[in-house]
Amino acid sequence: MVMSRIISRAFSVATSPLSVAEQHVKTALSSHIAFTEQQLDNGDWKKIDFSNPALKFKVVRDCMSASGLKISNVDLTNIFDTSSLVACLAGKLKLEQEFGTANVSTYNDPIRYMFLTKQHNFPENVYFAGPDYLVSRSKKKLLEEKQKLGASLL
Repeated sequence: MVMSRIISRAFSVATSPLSVAEQHVKTALSSHIAFTEQQLDNGDWKKIDFSNPALKFKVVRDCMSASGLKISNVDLTNIFDTSSLVACLAGKLKLEQEFGTANVSTYNDPIRYMFLTKQHNFPENVYFAGPDYLVSRSKKKLLEEKQKLGASLL
């Protein structure tokens, strides 16, 4: 399992995110559905509908474990067939290549996504700090207040 992640990560750097995503989905589907070589070659695997939730769960689970990527609930509800699964994985692989993380969700935080993809015309001194920055600031403030209280008790 770990070796397949290492191979898939190295493979994803050398090839396009779309081809890597297609390979992950093909492999996952092949372990649950019997395909002929002709069906795999002519793209019949791209037309499989995920109306069966058990099949969708197994294929998505296998794709996530093979790629090392996480698919959020929001993304999961927008996956209806194999082509939408390929598109979702390819988008996450592209984000991972560009930003080092695939955990940028366009649904949950469009402002962060806009800044990370540089789809804005703001000057360089305007940047996205995000919730992590706010949490660390509030923790720092709490520590400063505790230190002041500790000093005043002495």
